[in-house]
Amino acid sequence: MVREYIEITECGSIASLIEELTAVKRGMPRGSTEEQLRFRGDDNFGRHLLVTYMRPETSEEALLSAPSPNDWTDAMPLKGSSAR
Repeated sequence: MVREYIEITECGSIASLIEELTAVKRGMPRGSTEEQLRFRGDDNFGRHLLVTYMRPETSEEALLSAPSPNDWTDAMPLKGSSAR
């Protein structure tokens, strides 16, 4: 699963906020879980809404995160260790 983040910085009215959140919810992929809405920021840098959710990993992401067959760093014993 991959965590996605969507930041909502501009919303003028409650109606526009509801429309924005509805569009975000409709755009979530099937199988999304752990949807959360958070109010983030401060008076100095401004405030915004942050929507987070977990979604299934795509096949492209799985290929990128898979260990490389040329990556032998985990298979090699550390210098000075006794691997028997």
